[in-house]
Amino acid sequence: MTFSCSGDHASKSNAARNFDSAQMAFALGKRIVVWVDDAKTHNGLCFVNRIDVLN
Repeated sequence: MTFSCSGDHASKSNAARNFDSAQMAFALGKRIVVWVDDAKTHNGLCFVNRIDVLN
């Protein structure tokens, strides 16, 4: 999966925010829900347009 940090499918700030959320969830051992748009790809990877960190 990709957050499109290059800015192809989302703004660079949105991509960075999603990436930060993923890193925070990993560091805290939290579960996540990832919303993927497989119609948009970057280097063969599906685009993540939203990530939710669960309690």
